[in-house]
Amino acid sequence: MADGDAEEIAMEIVDVRIERSTNIPFVTLRSADGRILPISTRLPEAEAIKLAHERAATPRPLTHELFLDALRICGAGIERLVITALERKVFLGELHLTIANRHEIISCRPTDGIALATRAKAPIFARADLLDQAAIGPEALDGAEPEEAEELVDEFRKFIDEINPDDFA
Repeated sequence: MADGDAEEIAMEIVDVRIERSTNIPFVTLRSADGRILPISTRLPEAEAIKLAHERAATPRPLTHELFLDALRICGAGIERLVITALERKVFLGELHLTIANRHEIISCRPTDGIALATRAKAPIFARADLLDQAAIGPEALDGAEPEEAEELVDEFRKFIDEINPDDFA
């Protein structure tokens, strides 16, 4: 299947928070079938996503709001964000735009894409093969107490931090 034909799974933001044990910010996405995709980020992107997700007003436009306003002025709209791959412990993404009836794709950091897509009320997707590779399945969390579920997510985040693409060869 060509990359353009890869199945895309709708995702929703579950939460944005700082991991207690590592002090690393994470955005957590969930698919309709319950798979969890935690993505580490930097504090500015985590704050931008949290503000957008909560629809919080800011006194002045933040960077993502400025970029979105510039896109709109140029006649472009955000169609969707697709989180496409995990390479060398880094998630990759594509921002799909519509510009004057043309479809354009811009490579982006998924967290920037999430901040933009959330502000634009555009859907967020992840490729099915990425979820197969990097998501926590709902069966891992079934019946788990909140603290146990948190520990499972923490273990997965540690796995993502230590993963090597050669492990999947």
